[in-house]
Amino acid sequence: MIDYYTLIPNFKKIIPKFLDKKNLFAVVGDFKKSEHAVDVLKTFKKQKYNFEIVDPNCEEIEGKKCFDNLEKLPKKPDIVCITTPSDKTEGVAKECLKLGIKMVWMEPGSESDEAVEFCKSYYIDAIYHHSIIKEQVNPTAEEEFLKKHDI
Repeated sequence: MIDYYTLIPNFKKIIPKFLDKKNLFAVVGDFKKSEHAVDVLKTFKKQKYNFEIVDPNCEEIEGKKCFDNLEKLPKKPDIVCITTPSDKTEGVAKECLKLGIKMVWMEPGSESDEAVEFCKSYYIDAIYHHSIIKEQVNPTAEEEFLKKHDI
C-alpha cells in the first residue's frame, strides 16, 4: 500500500482545486452499508457543496435522489468522491475515464493500489488516504476512521 505520510504535502497543493465550491461532485457509495459514506454526504450538505449521489441500491438519501451510475447523472460532475469498498473503486475510476472526469477523491477505505495506479496511468488527479471530512469539518475525524478500520 502507498505510504500515506509522503502524500500529504502533494495533496495539500491540489486540495483547494478539488474543494472549489463551483465544482459539481458525484458521491459514489453504498449508503445503506457504510456509515462513513453517509457522513461524507452530510459533510457535502452541511458545507453547501453542489453534489449528486450515485448508489444503485438507493432511491433517495439525505433528501436527494440517487442515480444508478455516473452516466445517468443529469450533468457530468467535475469530481467524483468514492466511498465504495476498495474492490469496486477501480471500476468507478474506469467509469470516470470513460466519461472524461479527471478528478477523483478516494475516501479512506475505498482506495486500492490498482485504482490509484489506474488514475496515475490515465492522468486522473486523485486524492486517497485522506478524508474530505477532515478537510471540511473535523480534523480528528480521519484519524478516528483510520484507527477504527485499522488502516
